[in-house]
Amino acid sequence: MFTLTSPRLMFRNYTEQDLDFLQGMLASQEMMQYIGQGSTKTHQETAQFLQWIFGHYEEDERLGLKVIEHVPTNMRIGHAGIVPQMLQGQRHYEIGYWIIPEAQSNGYAKEAAQAFFRFGKTNLQLEKMIALIQPQNKFSVQVARSLPMQLEVEEQFNGQQVHIYSNISLDHK
Repeated sequence: MFTLTSPRLMFRNYTEQDLDFLQGMLASQEMMQYIGQGSTKTHQETAQFLQWIFGHYEEDERLGLKVIEHVPTNMRIGHAGIVPQMLQGQRHYEIGYWIIPEAQSNGYAKEAAQAFFRFGKTNLQLEKMIALIQPQNKFSVQVARSLPMQLEVEEQFNGQQVHIYSNISLDHK
């Protein structure tokens, strides 16, 4: 089973036993504010989302969202990972990170994003990675810039206006 660590965090694959934890995140209006259309998810939608996550593991267990555990407390505090996305007809790899409200403002999103950015470069040999961020999500913009990524373009993604940040221009071949 996949695991990755950073100074304060451990990342592991989701299991069926994490469904209630995932439901807690997806049912929270505060968590979902900048995700997709900003709407919370039902238990059935959460189960479908978990299957979507498992689908990434079937392709490559190093891809997809991973549960973030705070090492000192063993508390689950969110999820992060490298998520394949289709943009402009091409496959890209998004660094994604969600931290539960009670664990925010501790630098965990930045630590998680940096861990997966390094992992993507070193272990997956990904030259280019992206972050899809809604323009109002200033904290995620700060995290993306720390990788370092820069704003490349604004476009529609799954019916939502997003800013696409990248460590290399999207036009780079």
